[in-house]
Amino acid sequence: ARASSCLAIGVAVFLAHLVLLPSDACAIAPTRSFGPAVVAYLRGCGNYAEEGLQAMWALCAGPLMGAVLAAGFNVAKEETAALIASIDDM
Repeated sequence: ARASSCLAIGVAVFLAHLVLLPSDACAIAPTRSFGPAVVAYLRGCGNYAEEGLQAMWALCAGPLMGAVLAAGFNVAKEETAALIASIDDM
């Protein structure tokens, strides 16, 4: 089981890099991308890519949208369970 979980994590990271590389330079860890992008911008580094900061909105908005969706699904699940319980009580 341990070997298969290691393989699954490796494949997931590989697929994340494969999909995200064209869109945001493969920043799968926003905190590790935001700091260097800001410092490179402020220092005027020659290797600074302006697209790095332009893609930061996706790294911030994605987790927030996921949290909102998860909360919505949780509320819907609990309301459905309460409705089913009230029907069963009849």
